[in-house]
Amino acid sequence: MKKSKLVRLIALCLVALMVVSACATTPDDTPNTPQPPPTETGPGPVVPPPPPPGATEWAAKETLDITMGLMGVPAFGEYGFLDDPLTQHLNEMFNIRINTIDARDESDFSTLLAGMIATGDIPDIFPAVDETLRQLVEANALLDINQYINPELTPTFASDNQFKAAAMVRSAENGWGNSLFCVPLVKGTHDAGGPLVGDWIRWDLYKELGYPTMRTPDDLLNVLKDMQDRWPENHEGQKAYAVSGWWGDGMGWGDWTIQYYRFFNSEISPFFPYPFITAMNKETLELYPNNQLLDDNGYFWRTVSFFNKAHQMGILDPESFIQDWGAWVNKLENGQIYHLLPGWMPFEAQRAYDELGFPEMGFGHVPGIGSDVQSLVTVMLAGERIVSISNKTKDPERMVALLDYMSTYEFSGYAWNGLEGPYWETVDGIPTPKPDYNNPDLTSDERKTNSGAEIYNLMCGYAGATINPSSGMPIFLRHHPISVEATLSIVQRDILNHFGAETLIEAYSKNLKVYQPLNTYAPPPYPDDLNFDHANLYDYVFKNIYTVIRTNTEDEYQAAKEHFKSELMQFRIDEMFNFQYNALREQEEFAKQVLEIFNQG
Repeated sequence: MKKSKLVRLIALCLVALMVVSACATTPDDTPNTPQPPPTETGPGPVVPPPPPPGATEWAAKETLDITMGLMGVPAFGEYGFLDDPLTQHLNEMFNIRINTIDARDESDFSTLLAGMIATGDIPDIFPAVDETLRQLVEANALLDINQYINPELTPTFASDNQFKAAAMVRSAENGWGNSLFCVPLVKGTHDAGGPLVGDWIRWDLYKELGYPTMRTPDDLLNVLKDMQDRWPENHEGQKAYAVSGWWGDGMGWGDWTIQYYRFFNSEISPFFPYPFITAMNKETLELYPNNQLLDDNGYFWRTVSFFNKAHQMGILDPESFIQDWGAWVNKLENGQIYHLLPGWMPFEAQRAYDELGFPEMGFGHVPGIGSDVQSLVTVMLAGERIVSISNKTKDPERMVALLDYMSTYEFSGYAWNGLEGPYWETVDGIPTPKPDYNNPDLTSDERKTNSGAEIYNLMCGYAGATINPSSGMPIFLRHHPISVEATLSIVQRDILNHFGAETLIEAYSKNLKVYQPLNTYAPPPYPDDLNFDHANLYDYVFKNIYTVIRTNTEDEYQAAKEHFKSELMQFRIDEMFNFQYNALREQEEFAKQVLEIFNQG
């Protein structure tokens, strides 16, 4: 969900399926606990990968304990020294012991990192969250990675054009010149079975209603109201709402639905940072001349209007304003929500419904609501995640080499699927799922313990649906045709039948102009004075937009909206718009250079 850029948008058709699952980190206090021998029904033995270039150099050095912040959902044990097979592989290759700290999400880690900065004791390798990255660079606390890039130490960084393009954007957007203080990770795309953000509805209920045609947000809202009127409760008699949110969570995640809804499902691509002020047209590639926060036809007010109308229709969960993500997920998995936006959550919902004994329940995407232009496949050119290296790390060359290896397609496959052996094998040079790969009875914890799967999938080079050029297959084997066929749900099979398609991407892209926005532009950071206003602007938007959403009549909504817009002017948003708009206009040649490098593969 990164910055959409101006130079070019490339139409794309992907032939893979499924939705990415959640990611996690894992730990243990004893780094060298041996793996239990496989049983008749247990996983097969791990196949040790070949060592990366330079591994013998590290073996001759002293074993190094390093601290790493792993970004992901809560682990299945205590954080600390890990003993899963993939961590052991990294430890052996680089003669290190990885000690992890709790970095479960950006919000939690920002707080944790602030305390570490105060004591001057930041990890060796850690997620570089935006709020503190600039502060750390100014304090000379981060390693300049560019100084260490060469073909011998970092063969990936030195040769991978995907990395080079991402690094150019990251350095330019932060004003670092020839320096690079973070490594762009999770490049490529997650999207293989539907959009990362879009209109997902309870497909089984939609089918019961006779698949009514929907083209506009109002059409969608009317269908959702019909659903709620006809099915006002879940299977346990609990109140169900068509639309719900987790707005009680903190800024940056609580308001995620406000930030990302319409910019995926419209002709608009806004430029970071949020609140998005400048935007471009995906088809014409032209910058919009209007500030998005003030334009009634812009993506922001389309989103707010949608949620306000849902509220006025009585189909917006009133607890949306106070509940957190956990409460929202509980309702979703209990069948109490009929519309959702995160494209990775239909997979989680389906798993919950299967466990409840209702496999016919599930979510499908409704393409083209409000626009025939849609970003079904989002290529994260600049990387979804970034990590930095402490300037105080004892062996900077080893840390840079470690991240170079973690940035490869090869390691990305291990990060998503675990090491070869327990759940997949190589057949004719192609990574191929074994029967247990798609075994629903195997827990995420078991997969981590047996293979290291999905521990480092937010600390690797490529997102799961990205095609590995050496195999021609998606990196995450849940997108492999064998997995797709084995795991298609009743709902997904009905979706394919309804659209007359062979793949979900094909189904959802019919009659649409599908764009792949590339992050070739690098919106520069605001100068200090505007950056201060921008922070206050974000705080104001987060705290006050829900007042507009919960108005009860159209007159009240319009009055609240105009008051909200008038209050924005105190934050000099016109100056912010002019600064970013003019800077983007000056970047056309730079953006073309980035795109040229990126397209070289």
